[in-house]
Amino acid sequence: MPVAIDPEERVEYILEAEREKEKHTTFFLLPPTSSKKNRIKGRFINLLQQHGVGVNEIQDNELPFEVAIEYSLIVLEEVLVGWDNFLDAQKRRVPFKSVNLRANIDRLTPEDQEELAAEAQRLSGLTEEESKN
Repeated sequence: MPVAIDPEERVEYILEAEREKEKHTTFFLLPPTSSKKNRIKGRFINLLQQHGVGVNEIQDNELPFEVAIEYSLIVLEEVLVGWDNFLDAQKRRVPFKSVNLRANIDRLTPEDQEELAAEAQRLSGLTEEESKN
């Protein structure tokens, strides 16, 4: 018998560098539903077209660097839904903005973006190869 998923069930994620700290930032990720996966796939195909890359031209998951980075950010935009205890340089809490998702991502260092994007892609279950099909 199939088991229903809860489309609102968030996953908590702590960056590897903070896992041993008593006070850390917790990021909330929402594994995508099939409709959200389709939206990611559509955005990926549009991204390829913008960069003049045909879907069938991609060999062994090798994407141009800019496309790979943007794809990671697309997945992160779709999956990152909040954070707790995220502080700026003056130790003030940074609010999560549900309207401008890219502005949230821009508050993260490139290294943190990369780690969260990898986790988001893992949760999405959608590989770059699957996105092409």
